[in-house]
Amino acid sequence: MDAAEDLELKLKKKVGESPFSKGLALIVGCEEGQETENKTFPFLRGVMKDVDLMEKTFRDTLRYCTWRVMNPTKVELAAALRAVASHSEYPPSYKRFVFIFAGHGIHEQIVVKDGLVRITNDITVPLEANNASSLASMPKLFFIDACRGPLQDSGVTVVSRGGEVAESITVPAKGNMLIAYSTLPNYEALEDTLTGGLWLKTLSSELSTSMDSIMDILTTVRGKVLEQCTSGTLQNRLGIKIDVLQVSQTDDTLLKKVYFLKEAKSQEEGEAMDTSDVRTTASHTEVTPPLHCHNPVLPTGSALRHGQSVSRPAFAQLNSILSSNQLKLNERYVEDAASGVTRYKCELYCVYGREDSGYHPTKEGSAEEAAQKLLPSVTRSLTPRGGASEQVSAVKRLQEHFKKEQKEVKYDTRRTPTKKYLSHAFVPGVGRVEGKEEKSEERAKESAASEALKRLKLA
Repeated sequence: MDAAEDLELKLKKKVGESPFSKGLALIVGCEEGQETENKTFPFLRGVMKDVDLMEKTFRDTLRYCTWRVMNPTKVELAAALRAVASHSEYPPSYKRFVFIFAGHGIHEQIVVKDGLVRITNDITVPLEANNASSLASMPKLFFIDACRGPLQDSGVTVVSRGGEVAESITVPAKGNMLIAYSTLPNYEALEDTLTGGLWLKTLSSELSTSMDSIMDILTTVRGKVLEQCTSGTLQNRLGIKIDVLQVSQTDDTLLKKVYFLKEAKSQEEGEAMDTSDVRTTASHTEVTPPLHCHNPVLPTGSALRHGQSVSRPAFAQLNSILSSNQLKLNERYVEDAASGVTRYKCELYCVYGREDSGYHPTKEGSAEEAAQKLLPSVTRSLTPRGGASEQVSAVKRLQEHFKKEQKEVKYDTRRTPTKKYLSHAFVPGVGRVEGKEEKSEERAKESAASEALKRLKLA
């Protein structure tokens, strides 16, 4: 299998695991130092923070399927874009595509592992409607946080004066795109020494809190970045501390307003009314997981969202044990009406296993039956010899998840300048996950493991 086929399979798996997301976000970071014919680009310390932040924003807050690509070569980036353009099985809920880049840049090019990539010819053109039919009706948004030249803006002192896509539509081949640059042509992009790229950090904050359209958000971000340019902690992408201004720029051919958080909140309100997607076949009606589920195998959400009574012994006991260990019991129902009598089948999932019931006249009965089957494996894993429920650490829960695959989660814990500890968990299939600063090494590892469990939708 070549690299292109591998990327296509990765994308297919990503989309398959997130069938109810609002769209696809391809997040590319390049932190490794490069050397071209005319310029040397050093290692960027803040890129990983940028990528982590944008992935968290789009995945957890805006409900997007996120695909992270770190330090790609020109060929690998082109293959990833081809995979996006050629994929033909995007779910109906996918309404737009987002491309994010954090790293070095020069003029109208970004810097990847082995050279320069043109933003227009190499990135946006392959995703135009005539080259990517599956994306033709989707708005495509590009957020580029990279330098566009060597110039710096020192400022000038002045005196103050006190919706849904139709099945068959015609779209422009080269329209319906937005390209947002962190800085103006020929100018540098700035970086906060503590938290990464200034523009991406501010953009992430606004996307997570503002209900405005993306154009209004970008205008707000432009103003807030200027306000921060005098903080004294900024440096350019080359690591040189500076005190200059940064003005972002947007090229826009969108056909209508685009909202992120507003759509995500609207979806949450719909879920609160328990609006499930129901697909009917000749033999049975399948009730899919609630729309906020990122993974149909391990859906998130309340174990009691369907209204089951907590008086059921096995179900209540199972839910109580898992809740006390900061785990969630997840469920899925299949409704069978083929015989003329409505019956229910329940499938229950948790970190320690999966069980299902036979068809039962009520949802409560089917859930209780499945819980009785699942409870022994859970209690064996969570109950010590003394018989009392054990508080399982995040580190243990994370490793337990990979036990059957015989894979290991590794940690890198270091002392920080503030005399605290910061840990990174290296998780199979996920990559490096950073926790929060803590007072001890043990708590730092727990923080990293907890974040990894969230990434895996297990917490």
